[in-house]
This record gives sequence, C-alpha cells and structure tokens, in this order.
Amino acid sequence: MKNANPNELDSWENCYFNFVETLLDFVLSPIEQCVAKGNYNVAWELRAEGLTVDNLLNQKFIEFSNDQRAVMRNLSLALHALSPEAMLCGQTQEINLKGMANPEWQLVRDIAKELLIALAPRTLENRKFLNMEP
Repeated sequence: MKNANPNELDSWENCYFNFVETLLDFVLSPIEQCVAKGNYNVAWELRAEGLTVDNLLNQKFIEFSNDQRAVMRNLSLALHALSPEAMLCGQTQEINLKGMANPEWQLVRDIAKELLIALAPRTLENRKFLNMEP
C-alpha cells in the first residue's frame, strides 16, 4: 500500500514473513511438525500461528490478488473447522502425533502447499522488503 505508515508496514511485512514460515511448517509430515514444534501442544501452536491469515486478510498494508485471497480464505476455513480430535495435543510426541495425523490436517497441508505457490510473488516482495535473500 502506498503512503503507508513505515512502522505499520514493517510490522505487517514481519507478520507476513512469520505466516509464510508457518505455511512451511504446515506442509511438513505429522512427525516433522511434532519435532519442529518440540512436541509441545503442536496442534494448538500451529493452528494459532496459522490463524494469522485472518489478520492478513483484514489489513490494508499488504495487497493480495483475488486468487491469493481465495486460497487464504480456504486456509482460514480449514483451520477454523478443525475438530477437537484434530486438536489433540500435549507434551508428548505420542499425543501430538495423534492430533497431527488426523486426516483433517491433510486438508490444511494441501491448502498450505497451494498457498505457498500462490503467494510466491508476494513472498519475493517480502524478502526484498526485509533485505533477505530470495
């Protein structure tokens, strides 16, 4: 967004960067997700981080195409729809793996893969903004 407050834009670009990192966690296998999150409340942590999508959809500083927004909305719907069984979590790999292996998480994984592709141009812009390697 042109003429945006630099501090607010910086905050949203950092938020977007962290969201993309969450998408990368979403596409991991259930066991990889558990390890990445230290086997601590994996389903709750991932869902909470993923729901940043709602904030990104409602902000005015970073523009998304209609196609990008549609996939982002699909991710939001899938995350909001996760059942208590899919949200099983705790402090052991066994319980976290049971939650993350729930078939409902596969839809989240599939949408995250699609979204990473859809957001690739925006992610390059984000990396440039943050002075990072693509």
